[in-house]
Amino acid sequence: MKILKKSKPKIIRVLYTLIMLSAFSLYASDNMVWFANMGLIPPRSRFSGIGGLNLSKTFFSHHYEWRFLKDISALCKNILELIKYIFDSMMNYKR
Repeated sequence: MKILKKSKPKIIRVLYTLIMLSAFSLYASDNMVWFANMGLIPPRSRFSGIGGLNLSKTFFSHHYEWRFLKDISALCKNILELIKYIFDSMMNYKR
C-alpha cells in the first residue's frame, strides 16, 4: 500500500492501521444494526465474559444497542482521521 511506505513516520503508519481497524469495526457494527432491524439478531448485545474473563462492572458488562456501538466506532474513526490529518499537515508545513 502506498500509505504504508517506510518513508512515512511510524505515527502515521500506526494511525492508518488504527483507522483501518476502526473502519472494519464501523462496517461490521453497521451490518449488525441492519441484521437487528431485520429481526435476525437481538437489538441489544452483551459483551460480558469475553474470552472467559470476568468483566462485571465494566464497560463491556452492560447491554448496548448495536446502533450505539456503531456510533462509537464512527466517532473513533473520525477522531483518528482528524489526528492523522493534523500530523500530515504539520509534516507538510515543515517541508
